[in-house]
Amino acid sequence: PGNFIQWQGPTMQYPGENISPFSATRTVFDWAIRQEPKLKFYIYENWPDMAEFLSNDFPPSLAEWTNYNNYLNQDFHNWFLAYQGLLSENFPDRCIGMIPVGPVISQVLQKAPYNQIPISELYEDDAPHGRPNIYFLAALTTYMTIYEEKAPANFQTDSILHPIIRNNYSAIVDFIWNELNSFNYPNGESRVFCSNTIVNTNTTFYQANKITVYPNPSKGLFNINSNLKPHFIDLYSYQGKILQGAIPVDNQQIVLDLGQYPKGLFWIIGRNEQGQTLYQQKLAKF
Repeated sequence: PGNFIQWQGPTMQYPGENISPFSATRTVFDWAIRQEPKLKFYIYENWPDMAEFLSNDFPPSLAEWTNYNNYLNQDFHNWFLAYQGLLSENFPDRCIGMIPVGPVISQVLQKAPYNQIPISELYEDDAPHGRPNIYFLAALTTYMTIYEEKAPANFQTDSILHPIIRNNYSAIVDFIWNELNSFNYPNGESRVFCSNTIVNTNTTFYQANKITVYPNPSKGLFNINSNLKPHFIDLYSYQGKILQGAIPVDNQQIVLDLGQYPKGLFWIIGRNEQGQTLYQQKLAKF
């Protein structure tokens, strides 16, 4: 999405126009899918304007820097979460991953020893345009998101980078990787990665060959076939609110009726009698 539009919601129209960031993106997505049906999409979450947080010229004071990072990780970040959620609801059969460059960089730079790097060596103005140190961190985040793997351990950092970054390359990679793996929807599905593996803080679940759901999307009735032993299903809203719990799957095939719920996205989570998660699956009702 464009810069400097996060002061109002993603469905609000641009000033003087009859389109919004969301509707404009939807138009782009529709066009792209017609050209290449198997596309994945990624949202690049940047960082906001700094000028409004400064009472004097760049660079910011410590208090101004703190306020800027608080905004970046709260209201600004929430705009991107809403934007991603809207697109996921409208394109339920697409991977729409987030590349959370802004908040990840912010988290790095607020921790020791990286908080000792002068701000003027990170940004060059109050826009703020980045310097090599910032774009290197942005590149690490982008690489690990798209390739779904850690940046190479043997990568040789360039002397143009600040010594604190060069000397702590491995630690930075580990930190960013952990941040990406913990950036999930309420049900545990990654907001970042597009593979079929759901990364959870406790374990990794593989969905392949465990269940079949059809039709999906559906107007309300979903046939669920499973090759698992009898188990239970919990139904959640897309925001993570449980709607129905402990739905028995005794004969490995059931029909799940979502007729009472509005259109949108839902989650089902299959679990055994001990409560262990067996699979997670997104459902789309239209």
